[in-house]
Amino acid sequence: KNLSLAVLKGLKAQGTTLFIANGSAAGQRAQHFMLHIVPRKEGDKLGLTIPQRQIKEEALRKLHEIVQNKVNEIFGIKKEVFFEKTKKDEKVEAEEGKDKIKKKTEKKKRIDEIKSEKKEKKSKKKGEEASLDDIARLFT
Repeated sequence: KNLSLAVLKGLKAQGTTLFIANGSAAGQRAQHFMLHIVPRKEGDKLGLTIPQRQIKEEALRKLHEIVQNKVNEIFGIKKEVFFEKTKKDEKVEAEEGKDKIKKKTEKKKRIDEIKSEKKEKKSKKKGEEASLDDIARLFT
């Protein structure tokens, strides 16, 4: 990001194209990582334009599943990640969230009640206890 910004400002470019070729099919000639920052100006006809294509939703889902499974495998992630949540999933999550909040609130209330009961018992005990001054007053 910083290098791209330096190219934009230093060369007074209107934009930059960031280019990484990975593998010989992509044009990589040596097996190493290299990031190319190409300064661009409107209408420069450099030829690095990427054609805009539409992919069907089903094909996109399949592609996502394949890539996601491979990422999970590489990083040792066992939990399956879904492409898109349905309205039903969102509703279920919302209800689960409400239930969790309700349970936490109930738990906090119960804890407060227990603390209050303990405090009350303590104060009753203190009321039953006599200090040395109280005992001394009995004999005066």
